[in-house]
Amino acid sequence: MTGNPILRDQVLQEKLDKEGFVQMPFADPNTLRDLLGLFDQLQADRTDIPLDTLYTCLKNSDRDYAKLMNDRLRDILKHRMDHTFQQYKNSSFTFQIKGLGKNSELYVHQDFSFTDERKFRSYTFWLTLMDSYPENGGLHMLKYSHKHLQNTRGGGIDPVFKDVQELAKPVLEPLIMKAGDLVVFDCAMAHYSPPNYTSNIRVSVMTNLIHEEAGFLLHFGKSSGSTLAIDVYEVPDDFFMRYNDYDKEFLSPPSFGRLAGKYTEPEHFFTPETFKNLIQKVQAEEANVI
Repeated sequence: MTGNPILRDQVLQEKLDKEGFVQMPFADPNTLRDLLGLFDQLQADRTDIPLDTLYTCLKNSDRDYAKLMNDRLRDILKHRMDHTFQQYKNSSFTFQIKGLGKNSELYVHQDFSFTDERKFRSYTFWLTLMDSYPENGGLHMLKYSHKHLQNTRGGGIDPVFKDVQELAKPVLEPLIMKAGDLVVFDCAMAHYSPPNYTSNIRVSVMTNLIHEEAGFLLHFGKSSGSTLAIDVYEVPDDFFMRYNDYDKEFLSPPSFGRLAGKYTEPEHFFTPETFKNLIQKVQAEEANVI
């Protein structure tokens, strides 16, 4: 799908292009120890970190805490990332906490479009610091779906799966991951995380990756019946750190961004019938590979 590879391993890049994700060992025991130690250090005595939901820590209103987290994670991970990736750049780093109970579920969705996906791809980097499996809310993927889901995602744009959640969940395949494993997946890919019904939170590290020649973009849509009017903003690589109040500001055009373009695209949402058609296309992709 891309002529702009970001993985040094050509076989892994081909798998990422074809299937939409790759899973690999990434953090060695010493790195894993350093990451967990940093997490414990940063979370010590904090009372503003919820443990009953899925919480992305860079959203915290304490921006000094968010900056320190990003800087320290970058220091720990940069050498290994440079060994694994080529011609890449990434957004800010964050810990993500999979809290406990029913409110920790993350619905079937795609991640935002973080660049112009007609020319480049945007990817999510997800490094689990603890074993990850269905019972503690591990990732579930719809392999090959990125090839058939070329819709724009961003602020004000409803997810295309909003009407087929219960139909979609059983179809997505769980990833079984060991502590220190990394999954890199195309942001257009359908994925899901069920509730964590164990007795322990699960911690991961996240960032977003694009090719170094691409620019980070944020997209904001407004529905007008069957059409989305989309505004595109150029933003700096550290855009996540530019928000003063993340929860209030992130879904609105950024004050620090530059309006780079406008376009329209059809707005659509999957129905049970059209979702079944998507599954048939995905299954055909897998049959051709096998």
